[in-house]
Amino acid sequence: MRGAHSTYSMSQHNWGDSNLYLRRNTDDSISLTIEHRSERAPPALDLELASNQLGPFHQIITQDSSLSAKLSPDQKIIEILRGADADFPFARIRAETKLRTQVVSTTLNTLVSSGSVVRSKNGYSLAI
Repeated sequence: MRGAHSTYSMSQHNWGDSNLYLRRNTDDSISLTIEHRSERAPPALDLELASNQLGPFHQIITQDSSLSAKLSPDQKIIEILRGADADFPFARIRAETKLRTQVVSTTLNTLVSSGSVVRSKNGYSLAI
């Protein structure tokens, strides 16, 4: 039946509370992204195919266990802006913090309202 695959794929996505996505990176590693309907997603895991005397297996090559993983959203944004030498656009802040759009938007609005962050036409920066 024509188009059945795409219909099945969409309905399967709509019913999933938890979804796993695999993406091949340019360096031939594989990223595993976890998505949950009502929970914050953990950082993506980068995997690579490795082998030993028992045979091939997937091994985690990076995992975000740094201090930034334990920071609150406002702390993450302030840390990013602290190291910036120019205004940061919203999309770049979102990409670097790996937070949901709504969380970044709400946090930036709060930081701007408190006077900690300044918004300009080019993006956001720390208040002087």
